[in-house]
Amino acid sequence: MPRLIAHRGLIHGPNLDIENRPEQIILALSHGFDCEIDLRIVDGKYFLGHDDSQYEVQESFLHLDGLWIHAKNLAVYRDWE
Repeated sequence: MPRLIAHRGLIHGPNLDIENRPEQIILALSHGFDCEIDLRIVDGKYFLGHDDSQYEVQESFLHLDGLWIHAKNLAVYRDWE
């Protein structure tokens, strides 16, 4: 069965005000979507955001089922090596 992936957690089309917000990601997951998220690690902290480090999340957030992580900087790759 195919997976439906909510790009940046969006399920109703583009919306810069809510994309990559943790609560939007959780909402999309709760509706049965997988979610692509944009992740950066800066000074050992985890941030969501397409162009900037906008929303800090705990590492435990990244272990939610259904996430597809788009590494936005090299620190993300190094963290999972």
